[in-house]
Amino acid sequence: MELDEINYKIDILKNEIESLEKESEKIKNEQTNKEINENTSRYLSEIYNITDENSYKVRLYNDTKTTPIMDKFNEKYEYLLIGPYYSLKDFLKYSLVIMKRPQYKVNFTNSSLTMTKLKQCNWGPLNSLISETLNANENPQKVLPFKIPYSLGGQTSRNQTGYGSEYHYGELYIQGTLYGEVTNFYIIGLIFD
Repeated sequence: MELDEINYKIDILKNEIESLEKESEKIKNEQTNKEINENTSRYLSEIYNITDENSYKVRLYNDTKTTPIMDKFNEKYEYLLIGPYYSLKDFLKYSLVIMKRPQYKVNFTNSSLTMTKLKQCNWGPLNSLISETLNANENPQKVLPFKIPYSLGGQTSRNQTGYGSEYHYGELYIQGTLYGEVTNFYIIGLIFD
């Protein structure tokens, strides 16, 4: 009888431990989500720090080579401004604000948008995001951050180094295509001219 009581108490303790572990995991997840949300807000607020000195402004055409643009931006600037574009609603003149991916975790909208699609004006859901952002802000100031960053793939020269190449004993024996890999960047909002 004494052994049954001990086993019963052990089962109760196991259930309590399991319940506490679940509660602990829930609290950890909430804390992580809170930190990610704070990181996202801090990252998006960087849009207010744009200056002529820390930004690189470009206009894209169908025949624009985007790799040199992404190299220059990635090496020398904090912001890449692509534009100008015009809002059909108010004929506002704006540029997209792009930043490098941060070293910390942020929320973002995952997309298949690349610099190639951007220059071809094949923006997909980004068009809707821009319209929603403009509609939600009747009188935008100089900059207008998105609610969360929007991912953008851009190829740098580094992405082309040895992509798809095969080596044998350290010697290159099949040259790769040098295309396909991209670096992740984020579109964080709009800046108005």
